[in-house]
Amino acid sequence: MSAGDGSWTIRDGAVGETYHPELGIVAECRAWLEQPEIAEVLAREGTVRVWDVGLGAGGVAAALLERLRGRRAELASFERSTSLLAAVLEEPDFFPHLAVLSRELWQRRLEPGPIDVGGCSWSLILGDITETMTDWAERPPDLVMYDMHSPKAQPELWGLEFWEKRAAEWQGARVLVAFHTRSTAVRSTLLGAGFFVGVGAGLGGKEETTLAGTASDLILRPLDPRWLERLERSTSGSPIRGHGYATGSIPQEDLDRIRRHPQFARGTQD
Repeated sequence: MSAGDGSWTIRDGAVGETYHPELGIVAECRAWLEQPEIAEVLAREGTVRVWDVGLGAGGVAAALLERLRGRRAELASFERSTSLLAAVLEEPDFFPHLAVLSRELWQRRLEPGPIDVGGCSWSLILGDITETMTDWAERPPDLVMYDMHSPKAQPELWGLEFWEKRAAEWQGARVLVAFHTRSTAVRSTLLGAGFFVGVGAGLGGKEETTLAGTASDLILRPLDPRWLERLERSTSGSPIRGHGYATGSIPQEDLDRIRRHPQFARGTQD
C-alpha cells in the first residue's frame, strides 16, 4: 500500500497496523534519527552501541547504517522472524530503503549473526525479545530505537515488568530509548519503571513522540508537573501490566510512585 508520500509501505493485517504510514519508510526513519538527543548519542566518541528493536522491513536499520557508516559502531537488530524482510526483498524496486545495502548483504541479513557494513558490526538476534534483550544486557546499548507494534498488539513488550527489567539491566549505563508513541499509559509505565521521560520530536502526523533515558540529562524536554496533573485526570494513564492491554485511570499507588520519581520530586536532577 502507499504511504503519505506516495512511496510503498506495508500493512500488517494480523494486527491492523501500517508501517511508517505518513512519511514513508525512508523519510520517517531518517527523521526519527534527526532528534538532537539521538544525534548527540550517535556522535559519542568510541564505539557506539545501538539496538534496533523490531527489525521488521529493515527501514530503521537502513537509516541507522547510513548514519553509522564510516565510524566504529555496533548495531544489533532484534526480531522474532525475518519473514517480513524476506517478503520486502522480493520487491526491491518498491522499497528504496533497500538501496542502502547490496542485495547480497540483505540476503545475508535474513540469518542471525554479525555482518560488517562499512566498519559497523551489524548483528541479528532472532527469538523472543523478552528473553534476547536480557541475553545482550551484559553490553548495554547507548541508544535503543524501539520500533515495535503498539501496546494493544504486543502488550508483553510494553508492560511495567518488562521495563523494570530493562532499568535493572541497564543500571549504571547511559541509555536513551526512542519511541514513536506519545501514549500516556506508555509514559506512566516508563516513569513507574524508573526512567526519565520526555517529549520527542513530532513524526509524520504525530505532534510529538517519546524519549526515555536512564539519566535526566539525556532528555532535553522532560515531562513536567503540568503533565503530571494531566496524568491524574487522564482516563487512560494507568501503567501497562501483564499480557493483556487494558487502559484506565491511574491507581493512586502508581500515581504516588511517579510523584516520588526524581524527575518530579527534585526537578530533573538525578
